[in-house]
Amino acid sequence: MKLPTTYRTEDIPQPSYEPVPTGWHTVVIDEAEYVESKSTQGAFMLRLRMTILSEPCKDRKLFDRLNLENPSEKAVEIAVENLGKIGMCLGIEEISDTDQLLEGILQVKVGHETYQDSVQERIRDYGPEESFVRPTEKDRAKNAPTRKPETNAETKADRLRRELAEAEAEAEGGNVEPAKGTERPWKRK
Repeated sequence: MKLPTTYRTEDIPQPSYEPVPTGWHTVVIDEAEYVESKSTQGAFMLRLRMTILSEPCKDRKLFDRLNLENPSEKAVEIAVENLGKIGMCLGIEEISDTDQLLEGILQVKVGHETYQDSVQERIRDYGPEESFVRPTEKDRAKNAPTRKPETNAETKADRLRRELAEAEAEAEGGNVEPAKGTERPWKRK
């Protein structure tokens, strides 16, 4: 069957499948679902999908699986510890539903590990994104905003992208003042 147009393969952009660089990246949690493990019968995990908001890997995806119910006590211990870190980063005191994690913005520390002769990203740690005000459980119950009030209709992701761009411009010697809270605490004067 004839295609509606002719495509030149050399003109089609090829996506990068290089691993995300190691280090800290700002992400937003896009998906959070509690599913049964395919590899271990009777085990359940919290599967997370995150989108990177910071350069140089903006819009790339990262994944993590927290084994909350597993025959391995060590796997459950690690999963609960990481879920606690995520909750603290997002200002959630008690996590009882995966929806509480959605649209949460935080930092993840990416590491690499080799599996079947290919390098893959692994999330090694979670940390807070300092530029957002963390809501309390009481605020969440009232559906209060999870960020500082904005003067315009800028979305959470757009605001973070702008702040990160300002901070990067400053780091590269530009004359743009970085947005408050975009620098790491140990780099602040």
